[in-house]
Amino acid sequence: MPSKLTVAASAAAVVLAMAPAASGAPFARDAQQCISLGKGALGFNSSEITIYTNKPAGTYLTVDDGHVRASGRPTYENQTMFEFFNCSYTAPPYEAKGSVYTYQGYIKGPDGNCVTVNTLNSQNVPVRTEPCSYSSQSSLGNVEANQHFQFQLDSFYYYYSADFLGNLAGPVNASDFGAGGNYHFSINEKALMVSYEADSPQTGKFSEMLIGQIGDQYKPTTRTMPNCTLVKSGSVELVNTKTGEAQPVTAGYTAAFPYGYSPLLNGTGNGEFSFYQCDSVYEGYESDENNFYGHFGSNAFSKRCFSAQSGGNLNNYLIETPASGDEVYQPPCSLDDNSSQNTLYFHLAKTSDGYEINYLGAPASANAQEYGWQTYKDPQQTDGTTVVEVDPSSTDYKLRFTN
Repeated sequence: MPSKLTVAASAAAVVLAMAPAASGAPFARDAQQCISLGKGALGFNSSEITIYTNKPAGTYLTVDDGHVRASGRPTYENQTMFEFFNCSYTAPPYEAKGSVYTYQGYIKGPDGNCVTVNTLNSQNVPVRTEPCSYSSQSSLGNVEANQHFQFQLDSFYYYYSADFLGNLAGPVNASDFGAGGNYHFSINEKALMVSYEADSPQTGKFSEMLIGQIGDQYKPTTRTMPNCTLVKSGSVELVNTKTGEAQPVTAGYTAAFPYGYSPLLNGTGNGEFSFYQCDSVYEGYESDENNFYGHFGSNAFSKRCFSAQSGGNLNNYLIETPASGDEVYQPPCSLDDNSSQNTLYFHLAKTSDGYEINYLGAPASANAQEYGWQTYKDPQQTDGTTVVEVDPSSTDYKLRFTN
């Protein structure tokens, strides 16, 4: 969202750009006299978008065979882009929080046609896209009345309202965000509809508002994984692959990072661990009856899991941290389905020797070898414990559940 100064500068630029030419040339009946506000997502229902946020609209819209319809794409995918044109700008009476900037113009769909309401004084009219029909009336957005919209930007919100005004000259209700005219939008069987109600002015009701999230106002949401499911819980041991010696593993603080737990040998801390299957599209691994993919952690802290570290004196450590008020150390184990899973994703394999745990470190598409396990005796660790680390090439140890 642009700052107050950015908005003011943009508004000034619009005013200068729209000043008549010194030659006194006639007003062209085409799109050249209008300025694009930018491309963005066209949405319906902004009631869940709070101030200063880029939350998604209740429904995003697309164009299907000339009809404006609800998009079937999830909000974490890029939506159809529309382009919003300004042909007449009305500045707010003052520059401050809550200032409202008002524009007359039109909306172009991805098919190059303009968003159109064919019948101006009826109810439940399907909204379509049709060839843009330009006019010389800047108060009507320099298009015919059935394509005339008023856009408003309130400095509290990261989107533009889009009111259909029809043959009502603008600006209308320039100080009231989203208000103006007598047209009300709705969704009926995925189709965007509009109704003219002579006795019911549009007052800026968020639940029926048409909006444009233009430029960096539009941010797709982050895809999230379904809730993880517990696969295995119990004690864990580190097995030497050469000697067969098995040592119990606990979780406790380390000298290198005394703010969270790491797997340890010879420790006296928490001795119970859990593995959760977490299905990630980004990671691309598929669980079956003998292989499970997801998060691994101790049972010491709720909603936490081990995160592999890289670089510095914590390289190859696994760390999970407790909640700390405002979560300054680590948020709850993330369900964001993106590259953040690379440090959190493990493989639990059912073998003849039990359930073995390995760190993955990369999505399946990378075809990378799973990490092994190694021990590290930190000279700063004076309590006699040894840190259990992941290692990209070691085959010296296996980590497995004892039950």
